[in-house]
Amino acid sequence: MANPGIRYVFPTENVPGQELLDLINHANSYLNNETFTAISRATLATVIESAREVLGTNSTNILIDSVETAIYELTAAVDGLVLVAELEAARVRLQSLINQMDALNEADLTPASWTSLQQALSAALGVLEREDIAAINAAFGILNTAFDQLVQRQPTPPIPGPSDDDDDDKKPGNGGNQNLPQTGQSSSISILTSGGLLLALGLVIAVKDKKKFE
Repeated sequence: MANPGIRYVFPTENVPGQELLDLINHANSYLNNETFTAISRATLATVIESAREVLGTNSTNILIDSVETAIYELTAAVDGLVLVAELEAARVRLQSLINQMDALNEADLTPASWTSLQQALSAALGVLEREDIAAINAAFGILNTAFDQLVQRQPTPPIPGPSDDDDDDKKPGNGGNQNLPQTGQSSSISILTSGGLLLALGLVIAVKDKKKFE
């Protein structure tokens, strides 16, 4: 197949544009073939009309570059015909992926990844019923990527309560109570100590009084 912009010198024995004319006749055979989608056949019909306009001038005035461009575009339109069966298969694949979204819970996912998924899902739903297999396949790829990139939300850590160590500090006999006053034993020792001092003081006074009377 020739490319646009490359000048092609037709053989002198051929009518200029004969290759394009043959291609137009070939392309016409697809226009009523319902195994291909309506939209792809409509696109082909438009390109065929453009190609006919190129051949509509006097054959001696046909621009070779214009013929080459028309051949390129018409060949691409024929190659771009989409089978109805292929379109339906692409739709089923996309619908299956969309159905997987029903099992997701927004609360389980990070806001950013959930938003990206919803945007891709909205786009997929928008093209699902279109006769555009390229758009459907593109939407599938975008949605599948967003699905693979979902991020699970991390659970909120629990608020810590009183620890066992705090409870142990409050029990009698533990280190946490070492500074508490031991009221029973301390009082008894204080009374005994005070009584002993008073007794000793009394003896001293008695001895002094005895010496005074001698």
